[in-house]
Amino acid sequence: MKSVVNLTDFKRSFITFLICFTTVTLDAQIITDTAPKEEKTKKANTPPQKNESPSSAEIYAGISPMYTFRTLATNEGLFGEPIGDRANEFGEWVSSYGIGLRSGLSTHFVLDIGVSLSRNRESFSIDEPDSLNQYSNTYRHIAIPIQLGYTVGNEVAFYASVGLQPKAFLSQRTDILYKDPAGFEVEEKEIVRDGYNQFLIDAIGRAGLRFQANDNYGLYLMSEGFYQLTNNYSDQGPFIRRAFGVGLSVGIHVYL
Repeated sequence: MKSVVNLTDFKRSFITFLICFTTVTLDAQIITDTAPKEEKTKKANTPPQKNESPSSAEIYAGISPMYTFRTLATNEGLFGEPIGDRANEFGEWVSSYGIGLRSGLSTHFVLDIGVSLSRNRESFSIDEPDSLNQYSNTYRHIAIPIQLGYTVGNEVAFYASVGLQPKAFLSQRTDILYKDPAGFEVEEKEIVRDGYNQFLIDAIGRAGLRFQANDNYGLYLMSEGFYQLTNNYSDQGPFIRRAFGVGLSVGIHVYL
């Protein structure tokens, strides 16, 4: 009789254990299955995040058509000359060309360093029935613009930058057109390198829009300006000349 009681108690204990184990297992399965669903729901409801820029660095190349002119004053002292007919010169449109690298410093700030063929121009013209006298002076430099830029936006972004542009003087080219005594038009070209400062500095700035075409490249369209801080002529030159210009900068950038 004692063994029967023990066997009955064992059966009851075993059944109780099975019920408890089954209950705990089902609860654990419910908790385990619920967590991924919550995560999936959370991920599904979270909008995709876009970066301010697909890359922290980019290379660019472009062209800058600008209206350029200068300030001109007599160099007071032993070597100075009166301005004379040069007071009637006028500004001209001329294009410069450049490439460069923009590297991200933070979310919105970038360092912009480039190299360019920088040009500015002035002209003079007298065209009358009995006389013709025209010329244009083009000043050519190799420039290294260094700018701090600010950008904000995604596919269409605003961009602005300011900085300095050291430049090395290459030459001053003069294209001349006049009539000889027989009345025929004559064209001449002169290239001068002596008498000019070999190193100059500009203050420069840009502001405009950058367009992201895809994850590999984009386009930019900006207004651009510069003012030459130093004199084109050497200390023994007849004048003090400082060029300036305003125009556009258009080009393509490739994300690295």
